[in-house]
This record gives sequence, structure tokens and C-alpha cells, in this order.
Amino acid sequence: MENIDPRLKSAYQQLQKSYKILQQCQTTWKETLKQCQEEIDSLQNLSEQYTCCNEAGIDVLLLQLPDVREKLLYKISLEIDKKLSKLHINMNTLKECCDRISKQYDYSSTISKGLPLDLVTMTTETIPAFADMVEWLNDIDIMLHHQYWAKKHLLDTYTVQKFDSDNFMKMWNSGNNETTQKVNDALCYVKFLLDDT
Repeated sequence: MENIDPRLKSAYQQLQKSYKILQQCQTTWKETLKQCQEEIDSLQNLSEQYTCCNEAGIDVLLLQLPDVREKLLYKISLEIDKKLSKLHINMNTLKECCDRISKQYDYSSTISKGLPLDLVTMTTETIPAFADMVEWLNDIDIMLHHQYWAKKHLLDTYTVQKFDSDNFMKMWNSGNNETTQKVNDALCYVKFLLDDT
């Protein structure tokens, strides 16, 4: 950070820490969503099995073993509950990422408010304004929280009887690409911070 105004040195050290934590959270977020997708694939399969079993016509086997359908439905329901439990654990990991970014935004924002306006809005060809970099953290914080709450709501309101696979996946993936792009762009713009040791 050789080209940084000396009066901003400690502020940039905090901002550097914030973006390095964002980098860590980005990796955790991606890995967690990948794990979620594996569980959701299983959840979709189980939901389809449940529906097929529940809507199956009465055949010779069901006449001979009248409780077989209930036993199958019960077994499938238990497996669905296991998948939902794993997904809720993954949600906790996403929430931890959100909370970490919120804290970093709060720290950097507090420092920014205590600095002269001309300093936090000053830019160069290679260094964005300090205020802009803090604002990017805020935008990402909001986007990640929105992603978290939208996904959590989907899981909290899941019922096998009303499960629509296509609609579920559309809502689950909504905003994923935009959030990823926002994080990637911000990390690219602050590369000078991340590369500085």
C-alpha cells in the first residue's frame, strides 16, 4: 500500500482485512452451495418417490399387503427429514458467512465515517475511492443476506405434498449468478489490497 495517503493507512489495513475475509467467505459459500445441491438432488428424487408411491393405484400387491404403502411413505419421509436437516446445517454455514461480512462492513464503515470526505472520496488510476470500496462491502452484505433468507424460506416452507421441483430450483438459484459476479468484481477491483502483504 505504498501509494496510499499516510492518513488512510490504518483505514486501509482494516479494509484489507475485510476483503480478505470476503475472499474466505466466497470460498466457503461456493463449497456450501455445492453441498446443498447434492442434498437438493436427493430431496427432489425422494419427493418424486413419495408422490409416485402416494398416487400409485391399488394393485394386487397392495391388496395383499395393505400397509406396504404407509411403510414406504414413512420410510421416504424419514429420508426427506434427514436431507432437510443437512440442508439446515448448510444454511447455518451460509449465515455465518453473512454475519462475518456484516461485521467487516460495520468496522470499515465506522472508520470511513471518521475520516475527512476528501480523503474517502479520493481516487487514483489504480486505487478506487475508500468510500466506494466500503459501499461494495455493503452491497455484497445485502445480497448475501437476501440469498440466505430466500433459501432458508424455501427450506422452511418445504412440504413434500406441494413440492414443485422446477419452481423450487428456479427460486433456489435466483440471484446466485448476480451475487457471484458482484463479489468477483469487487475482489478484482481491490486486488491491490489482497496482493499487498
